[in-house]
This record gives sequence, structure tokens and C-alpha cells, in this order.
Amino acid sequence: QYEAMQALKAATLQQLANADAASNAADFFEHCVDRHGDALCVSAVDHKARYSFNELDAAANRFAWWGLSADVNLRPLDTVALLMENRPEFLAITMGLAKIGVTIALLNTNLTGALLRHAVEVSGARVVIASAVKSANWISVGTELSRPVDVWWYAGEGAAIPSVPVDEGSVRNWKLDAERLAALPAARVGREARHGVDARTPLYYIFTSGTTGPSKAAKFSHKRFIGAAVTWAGPSGLQKGDPYYITLPLYHGNAGVVAVAPCYLLGNPIVLREKFSASNFFKDIREHNVSTPSFSPLRVAIGNGLRADIWSLIQARFHITQVVEHYGSTEMPGDAILNYLNRPGSCGFLPAEVALAKSTTGEGGVLVRYDVEADAVVRDSATGFCIPCVAGEVGEMIMRLPDGLYDGYVGDAATRRKLYEGVFEEGDRWWSSGDLLQTDELGFFYFVDRAGDSF
Repeated sequence: QYEAMQALKAATLQQLANADAASNAADFFEHCVDRHGDALCVSAVDHKARYSFNELDAAANRFAWWGLSADVNLRPLDTVALLMENRPEFLAITMGLAKIGVTIALLNTNLTGALLRHAVEVSGARVVIASAVKSANWISVGTELSRPVDVWWYAGEGAAIPSVPVDEGSVRNWKLDAERLAALPAARVGREARHGVDARTPLYYIFTSGTTGPSKAAKFSHKRFIGAAVTWAGPSGLQKGDPYYITLPLYHGNAGVVAVAPCYLLGNPIVLREKFSASNFFKDIREHNVSTPSFSPLRVAIGNGLRADIWSLIQARFHITQVVEHYGSTEMPGDAILNYLNRPGSCGFLPAEVALAKSTTGEGGVLVRYDVEADAVVRDSATGFCIPCVAGEVGEMIMRLPDGLYDGYVGDAATRRKLYEGVFEEGDRWWSSGDLLQTDELGFFYFVDRAGDSF
């Protein structure tokens, strides 16, 4: 089954490459639109809005043309910070800005004051798109930033934008209203508008949870967005046409990437709620005929953190055929590892014989011995190299950087702290997860704890 999954992934990537849709997320998205056309792409529960793939593409195109307007003047490799709740325009904005080569910093909508200011400062954005309903969050930031910032306020079609704040300090405020967008072309911008963007260019800056200090902006490349689509489309149990219920925030990788990307690829409708609601959960699933959502109690449950002691009980209670758990992080250099075999408590799977063959390549991740008391990896006293763990032994998850390069975070110092060198040979470089895991004899991974005092 593992080999079949790997073969499917390779074949899908080759198909995308043959269609010239594997180098950046905009090309990938437009390829998906051309395949799925008038099929439903997103249905917003809170906003009562529905977009087909063609309609979402048209909306994205208008945001792209807006970005190219003289008073906005965005260029490839610029950064725009997005402060917006779950709504279809979030998807249109991200794909629209990708069409003109812009990196989008996805701001946590729960942040206020100094924490939100820190995120904007770190991102380097000179333009912010802010939802009008998040005005209190933004106003708490203050007006004195380290550089001039243009804030464009958006309220959505048919909604009035409240009076924008008065320009003050380094902040200028603008209205991005539906009338202006409607007057812009629905046709696509030319691919030359994203000239210079390649697979390694950051599509997103996704902010860490802040377990080791202020949130860091992790670079999330175009390649990883496309890779997530391919990785999750097969083993997740998604079938073409399955509605996918998303209540997690789109600024987080679990929703904005793990859920959204495979839906684009397969042509699955996204059922989007602004935030999780226990009282509306089953009602939404019935009304929208949801069969394969994120954390759905129907056929497939996708996510992470389901405890082993209740795993089987949950499956039996809600008749879930397949639970897909995964281990990954926004800043990791490779794809997540997946447990698509219904192994209770496991967060990923790599056959033991495959793991052994790849123990020094780092593909899929390797566990090395870790001294919890010293808060450091254990190195062989004779060679100075790290020591791979055996089955049942707890160790730190690390991944090799095949070309020695790591996108990491915005800021070199934070990136360097996530790297090990000379792990299995002189000069090799590996990503440090800071997570302690263990494997069994078959190759199933189990999360144990965070290393050190970072949790």
C-alpha cells in the first residue's frame, strides 16, 4: 500500500509537470480551474456565498488586477499581510496575489496589540488587507510602525465598509470596496506578472504558535503547497466530489494548505465555516451533505491529535471508515508523514525497511537519540555523529536538507537555530523539529513530547 501511494504521488506530480502546472501555486490553481470549471469550489456557511471554480478564479483575477493598480503597485516578491476571517475572499485573495508573484503573510486573527504588530513587522509587508470585522485587532497595533504601511479595508460584497481610521504616523488607510473590484477585469493576468517566482519562492509566511517565544514567520513555498495537494489527495481517502468541511482558521496550515490544496486538485467543494461551532457542527454536515471533511464524524476524519485511548471509540460511535493522522509542521523542509492505515495513536507511517534504507537521507524523517536532561542530541564519542534510534526508542525527529538549503523563517538567526550540522557525515545539514517521537517495529511513528521547555 505504501508503494502504491508513492507511485500515485509520483504520477500525479508528473501529470502536473506535463501540464506546466508544477512550478508555482498560481499555475497549479489555474490548471485546477481549467479542469473543474463550473463545479462548486467553495460554499460559505456564515456568508451564504457559493463560488464555482470559474467564479473563484474570476474573483482571484480581480484581486490580481487590483494589486497591479497604480495606487497599490505590487510587484513579484513583495509581501502583503492578510488579516481576515474564514470567508471565500480569503481564498480569492491568496490565489489572486499568487498570480502576481506576491508572498502572503497569513496573520492570526486572534492577535492584537504588540503581538500583531510584531507579526506585521517581521513579515516585511508594506501592504495589509484587513477585514472590516477585524478593525479592533488592527487599531490595537497603533500607528507607529518601522516603515510606512498601507492598510486596505475590505468588507465583502453588499457590506458597507465602516469609516476607516484617520491616517496617522506610518499608517495610511484605504477602502477596498466591492464596487472597485467589480470594475476590474475578470480575465487572468499574464503569467509574466509572476516572473521570477519559482517552486522555492515563499507563497505564504505562516506564523508559528509561539511555543519558543514570539511567533516566527515560517516560509511556506509554492512547491510545498503543490506537494501538499498531491500528498493528501491519495491517502486521505478523499473521493472526487466529496464536500470537505473546514472550521479551522485558514491562516493555519491545517486548513489553508492541508485541506484546501487537495480540494483544488480533486475538484472537491469546500464547505467553509468562520469558526468551529459545536451546536451547528452536525447541522452543517447534514445540510451540506459533507462526507470527507476536516474532523468530520462521517466517513473520514483528517487531522492530528486524536488520542489512542479514544481512537477506536470515536470510529465506532460515528462509523468513521478511515482516520488519517499526520505529523508535520509549517517550517519542516519536507512533506508531512501520514498514518492512513487506521493505526490507533500513530501520527505517521514509513515502512521499517524503507526507513532503514533512508536512515541517512532523511526522506520522511529520522529519529536520533536525544538526551532530555542535557536538552541536546546524543553524539557518538568516537565519530561525533548522531545515533539513529531503534524501534521503541524515543528520539528527536530530524530531516535532511538534500541540497543543504533550508527556507526556514524570515530572519537568519531563527533559521540557524533549527539546524544541525555533521549529523551522519561531515558537512551534512539537518532540520531539527524539537519533537520527540518513537517508532514500532513496523514503522509507525508515535508522538511523545516536545523537547526541552518549549511546550
